[in-house]
Parts: sequence; C-alpha cells; structure tokens
Amino acid sequence: MTIRPLVVTYKDNYRLSLIGVDVRKFSYRHRSIIFSLIYLTFVLSGCGGSDGGRSNTGEAPSDDTTPPTVSSDPSPTPVNGATQVPLNTSIRATFSEPINPDTLTSNTFIVLSVGISGGTAVSGTVAYTAETKTTTFTPTTLLEIDTTYTVTITTAVEDEAGNPMAAPYSWSFTTGSAIDNSPPSFPGNDPQLVVQATSSNSISLSWVAASDNTTTQSQLIYIICRSTVSTDCTANPFPTGGNVVITESQAGQTTLGVSGLGSNTTYYFVVRVKDQVNLLDGNTVQESATTFGAFVSLEASLNKNSSKDARDPSIAIVGSTPYLAWWEGNTPADVYVKTFDTTSETWSTETKINTVGNHALQPKIASNGAATPVAYITYTECNSGGANCKVYVKRNVGSTTWDLVGGELNVDGTKSAADSAIAFDGSNTPYVVWVEPDGSGINQIYVSHFNGSNWVQDGDSLNVDATKNGSNPAIAINGSTIKVSWTECIPNLNDCQLYVKGWDSTNSTWIPANPISLKAGDPGLPSRPDDVSLGFINQVLHVVWHENASVYARKEQGNTFVSVGTISTVVSTSSNAAFGSATTGSQVPFITLVDNSNATANQGPHLFVKKWDGTQWVTEGGGALNMTGGGGFQTITSAIGFSGGTPYVAWVEKGSCLVNNGCGQNNTNASQLYVKRLE
Repeated sequence: MTIRPLVVTYKDNYRLSLIGVDVRKFSYRHRSIIFSLIYLTFVLSGCGGSDGGRSNTGEAPSDDTTPPTVSSDPSPTPVNGATQVPLNTSIRATFSEPINPDTLTSNTFIVLSVGISGGTAVSGTVAYTAETKTTTFTPTTLLEIDTTYTVTITTAVEDEAGNPMAAPYSWSFTTGSAIDNSPPSFPGNDPQLVVQATSSNSISLSWVAASDNTTTQSQLIYIICRSTVSTDCTANPFPTGGNVVITESQAGQTTLGVSGLGSNTTYYFVVRVKDQVNLLDGNTVQESATTFGAFVSLEASLNKNSSKDARDPSIAIVGSTPYLAWWEGNTPADVYVKTFDTTSETWSTETKINTVGNHALQPKIASNGAATPVAYITYTECNSGGANCKVYVKRNVGSTTWDLVGGELNVDGTKSAADSAIAFDGSNTPYVVWVEPDGSGINQIYVSHFNGSNWVQDGDSLNVDATKNGSNPAIAINGSTIKVSWTECIPNLNDCQLYVKGWDSTNSTWIPANPISLKAGDPGLPSRPDDVSLGFINQVLHVVWHENASVYARKEQGNTFVSVGTISTVVSTSSNAAFGSATTGSQVPFITLVDNSNATANQGPHLFVKKWDGTQWVTEGGGALNMTGGGGFQTITSAIGFSGGTPYVAWVEKGSCLVNNGCGQNNTNASQLYVKRLE
C-alpha cells in the first residue's frame, strides 16, 4: 500500500495549511497531534531522508514552546489601580515576545466597565506595533466619568510560534471627569537629542525624558522620524513614505539603536513624544549623523615592478585629481608619480621624476592651492651609489612633464640632505623643510621658500640644541602662519624631544627660541617621538606622532598644546601616523596608523583610519584596510589625502593576498603599493 504525504505549506513561521485547512482553527493541543501525524506520514512515505523527516519544501514547526506573557517593564497603561484617568485615554500592553497579530482582537483584548450587574464591554479598535511588541486598544467613544474599567487579555492570544498565553492577564483603572487636551513636552521644548554613528551601517540616539500632566514618564512613548532628506522630519505631522522611516519606542525608552543603514550616508532625526491619550508634541529640533564609509580599493598593486619594494607613499588631491607619489627599488631607486581619473576610475601610467640612473627617494606631493591648482613634489636625489644627496622640487606642467623649480635646496652643496616636506602659504608660495648635516655631522632642520626665481633660506637652523640630531620634519601653513615640527635626539641614542616653532616674518626668525617639548613621556626620560605629522584643522594647529608604542595627538591652545586623546596604545614601533583633515564644512582630523592588537607570527599588523568625532577617535571604514594576510610584522607606511570630505589612503605592505580581495600582486616578498577611497 502506498501512503501519500499530506500537502503541507509553512508561512511566517506560525501559519500552517493542511489540505487547504488553516490549522490555527484547532486548539494548541490538537495542533501538536496534527504535527505528529504529519511527521509519521512523511516517514512512512519515505520522504524523510537523512534530515529526520523534514519536508523538502517546508520547514519544521518552531521549537518554541514558551507561552507569551504581558511585560511588567514597561507595565500596561493606564497602570493597575490608576485613578483620575482621562476619558480619552487609550490602553496599552507590551508582550514578552512577538505576537501573532491575528490573535489580537476586541474578543481577546477585552475592556469592561465595572457595574453593579457585571461588566459592560467597551467597543474599540486593537492595533499591534511589532517593533515594540505593544498592543493598543483605542475606545470608539470617550470612557464614562468616574468609572472603573477592567482589562483582560485572554489565553486566545498567541505568539508567532502558536503558543497561547498560559493564563489570562487582567488589570483595572478608574476614570476621572476630565478630557486630556494637553500634549506632553520636553524640557525647554528641546529633547537634547544626541545622534552618533557607531559603524558603517548603524547610528545610536539618546534624548532626555519628556513630561506630561497625566501620563507618567515611564509610560510616555517616543516617535522617531528618520530620513536622508533634511526637510522631511521637521514637518508636522511627520510625513510617511518616500525617504521617511517612523519608529515607535517602548514606553519610557530614551535611547535607540538604528541599524541596517547605508554606509557614508547622512541621516536626519527628530524625536516627538506621545502620551497615553495619543497626544503628540510638535518638536522640530533635528540632529543628524553620517554613517562610517567603507574603503574601496582603487585597482590592485600599483607598483611599477611588483618584484621591487615600494616605499613612502604620498598622496594629494590637486583640484579633483588624486596624485600618488612613491619610490621603488633598491639603490638606485626611482621616484614615480601616477594620477587617478575619477571618471574612468583608472590610474595613469607612472611617470619617473628623477634623472635616469640616479638614486631617488622620500617624495612628498602637494597642491599649491591656486585657483587653477598645480601639483608640486619634493624629493631627495643622490648619485647612483646613494651619496651626495640633494633636495629638489618639481612642478607638474603637463600630463607627464615635471619642471625643476629653482635648483637644489641644500645649504651646503657638499652635504647630503634628506627627508623634505612641502607646504604653501596663502599666496601659493612653496615652503620646504628638510634635514641636512652641518660641518660636525649633526643633522639640522632648515626651511626655504621660492621667491619666483630662487630658493631663499628662512632663518638659520631650527634646532633647539645644535649638538642634537634633527629628524622627521613636518610643515603646515595657514595663510601667512608657518609652523614646523621635528624630532631632536642625542646622537646615537633614542633620547629625543619633539618641538614646534613658528616663523616670525617681522624679525625673520623662528620662535620661540626654546619651545617646550611635546613628547608624551617624561622629557627627562629616554623615548623617541617619531613619524610626526602636522596640520591646521579649523585654523587650529594639530600635531600627531608615534611614541613608545602609542599614537598621540595635540592641538595648539594659546602658548601651549593640549591633548586630543590617545589614539592607540598598541601600534608597532615602526608604524607611522599620517595625518589629514576633511575639507568640507567643519574640518575633522583623520589619521592613519598601524595597530598590532591583532598581529600574530603569521599575520602582520593592521592599517586603520581613525577620525576625531569630537570626544574620541573612532575607526573609519569598518576595519583594517590591509590587502594581504601574511608576511609577519612588516612595516606599513601610509599617507592620506582628501577630495572634499572624501579620504584617499595610500600605503605599502607585503604578504600573501587575502581571499577574493583582488590585491593582484604576484610577489609576496616585495612591498606593494595600494590605494583605497572611502565610499
């Protein structure tokens, strides 16, 4: 005899159709028997297979057997025993788990007026809000004056798995004689809404509690409007559809986490408050936050030759075009520049900057900031053996043509200079800082500017102590304000100080003569501030550096510098702290750093981008930018530039490609160059 299986269809995790009959019409006990018969039928018909009798086209009934309950936090409203309840009140209850809304009706959510001869049913409508698991009963007419009402939720109410309430739930309240026409309000009509992005797809909200003349704070409900259009949520009433999403809080809740959002997107929020009679305030105070972006790779390895090490990338946005510079190879090495076409999303062929056969290194590229901006590059060029090194500057005068600006910048043509950086004043005049040894072999810090014909040295050496070696110079200019930072160390020791000086154009000198040391550790104890970066953010000078496995940031305030927080405490001793700022609206500091917190013997340190959100440094882009997964503790050097508010990050690393990330290199022993953009 052949036994054919019954036709079974599952829907929404709690509805089951059995030969066209809705099984919900049966009792819970009878449904359990039916499910058992279905299982037995499947087994006898040979349809069970290895999955324990599960249908090939349907899912097994839910394993949830816990009955739902009415929550006590928040408690039902009006609260049990309440008096002087407004005649136009609504009645709410929140459940312990999601409820099957089909089981919530005026026959299962019963409101009775209590009289001498028993209760009289109150007519009304029942609505269920799935987000908060809350049911609201709205009477059709006003309640009676000075009358006691009893509310009962029956055992016919079921959760989504079909489990009924184990027992009825009842409470009562007594009306007064008034109708509530006063909506709730926030203190000062301002919810003091705080909106903060927490990831590339989530935002957190918090606000202060409102108050009402009849509804307690614990029973007030908040309605949150969200939109990507700034004018939507300030309308009254809130609009629906389009870009607008309306969320209702649980009673008394003053925080909300919103997820499932788009990356790098600005969302606008307005919070309003509703009392137990459904009166809503008209607050229009709006706040916004932008979710973190995700970094997207701009092609694979950008090395000229993937078998040679790429080093010290520098990136700048000239107009709207990203320019990328780096040096590649061993002695002799070459300096290259590429540009990125944002329309075709492709990189140009690299252009060699230095003289063929010479050894070139340490490029820094920048825009002069003119109305028609021009790219400039400073770099060090030596003979083929890496000696007799000069600092030069070139400017881009054609797609692949770079003209020399003046001549060499060296103070003494017999000494080897290095480690230059470039910035421009408000008149688009280039200033360059570099390191060069004096006659005693001690490295001094020098600055020169170009007067249109020649390089003119600005003052003497910036070193605070001419017997100590200067290194890691950085320069930043805001209009006519010129600042330089550098590290100064006792020769052959990691006993260093970090200094900042400014140019006094009136007296043609660098001031102050004896600046305070900015190093994070005790100035009297050995440590080495390294990888110093400098920049003006909202006209305020910021400096960021790496010291003793931590990265620090400080900003100038009067005659001193104050902390902008410790950014990381587990960076590698060879990591850098590249620094930049978004350039749209109010500027925001960004840094790149290499963090060892997840490094292992087989997986190197990770490159992160962090930005200052006003109170703390937060990781931007959802995580590490790395393209490779191995290579041990390899040095990763990086740079950051901005097109408007969009950061571009360039860096070098070595190791095996991570799965499916398209890093595109074929040599795991050479450092490769990559660029990503935040989108």
